[in-house]
Amino acid sequence: MPKAILVSLYDYNTLSLAPHVVAQNWGDTDVMEFSIFTDTAEGIAEKLNATDAEKIGFSSYIWNFTLIKSIIPLLRGKKIAVGGPHVK
Repeated sequence: MPKAILVSLYDYNTLSLAPHVVAQNWGDTDVMEFSIFTDTAEGIAEKLNATDAEKIGFSSYIWNFTLIKSIIPLLRGKKIAVGGPHVK
């Protein structure tokens, strides 16, 4: 399992290439994609906690920052980075 995971939280019609490009260039990094409509904070956190990744990265936007704020307290034993235009 990778040392880092970049989390992609989007709607049905949106996909960002940025996490995939970053993961490809960083090495030992994967991207996990989730939907803001069908995935819950608990379900996302459970999947992230089940990985061996040491670091979890989020990009915060207006459409996903509330969900990110709900996920972060549920993560255990991970270093967390949040970036993007809507970091609060």
